[in-house]
Amino acid sequence: MPETASPSAVEARFYISGLERNSYNPDATIVKMQVVTRGAHNKNWAAATPAGQVQMTVANPSAASWFTERLGQELSVTFAPAPAEET
Repeated sequence: MPETASPSAVEARFYISGLERNSYNPDATIVKMQVVTRGAHNKNWAAATPAGQVQMTVANPSAASWFTERLGQELSVTFAPAPAEET
């Protein structure tokens, strides 16, 4: 079996499935995302995509607003190695 090169990054597709206010920090928003498996345009993608979810707390009001405006929309997330040093 021939070896294939490992990709330098991996793309995942999620949709924003829910938003919650954080009870101990009302300025924070909990963003919940699920893997995209819906729609004809995602048929091939969904066949090769594992199930999964992402949940994160966003404390920055501008960032929280960005996610709030996109509730229900699909997002593309790229996983790539972080730089060794932040500049």
